[in-house]
Amino acid sequence: MSNKLVTFVHMSDTHIHIDPEHTGNHNHFGSREPVQNLIDTINNLEAEVDFILHTGDITEHPEAPAHYHLAREILQQLTYPVYYVTGNHDNVTMLQSAFLSRPEYGIAKYYDYQFVVNGVQFIVLDSHS
Repeated sequence: MSNKLVTFVHMSDTHIHIDPEHTGNHNHFGSREPVQNLIDTINNLEAEVDFILHTGDITEHPEAPAHYHLAREILQQLTYPVYYVTGNHDNVTMLQSAFLSRPEYGIAKYYDYQFVVNGVQFIVLDSHS
């Protein structure tokens, strides 16, 4: 019998860009292929996973809504629930709009929330607040 309470995968800094060949200031390769490889690896893990925690910097250009919509499309391939934490380069409004389908009037200034998995409470605090 296992004493495991929760098993989760942590991912961060996917920096997804509309242009699959885009390279940025901090990388010399496009992010799309490595992100797809990561998704495939996570989806094929032999371990039982309760959820994925993505701790920010989802897109390369957080001011562009199309980048968030593409990121959502790509990350929806993950077969586990995903909880998002805003990173220092994320746009709180666009993240909530694209990933939570919140209308403008339903978007919170900060994306703070909590969730419970297997009786364990997780508290997510927006790094912008």
